[in-house]
Amino acid sequence: MYGNGFSADAQARAVFLRASFFNHSCDPNLHLIISSERGPVIVFRAVRLIQEGDEFLISYLDNGMGKEEQEKETVEETQRNLRHRRRHLKKSYFFECVCSRCLADEKIVAELPELGDDDDEEEEDEDEEGQED
Repeated sequence: MYGNGFSADAQARAVFLRASFFNHSCDPNLHLIISSERGPVIVFRAVRLIQEGDEFLISYLDNGMGKEEQEKETVEETQRNLRHRRRHLKKSYFFECVCSRCLADEKIVAELPELGDDDDEEEEDEDEEGQED
């Protein structure tokens, strides 16, 4: 099931009206916790200082990776993780992520041309060959 719902537990999803308007970021400023002890209740905790006027951002993914782990990534891991996140978001939520983390990762990968997106180019070539038949 697709939508702006949250998994309340293994068997249920819940829709929280205000939370359904939060946008995604791979580097969110809020972490959400869903408790089903008293019915589905959602709690948001700031993961860093949020300035007045900042947009509240949650991750639609289970990135589970903090800043320290991100900084230890190799360029190859950054490229692989960026590609994985974007594919998942495109498939599940129908958009290509252009959040600050994805744009920063894109810049890191672009600085090393030998690591470029050769796999994506090969996939596009295969798609074009299939269309010619």
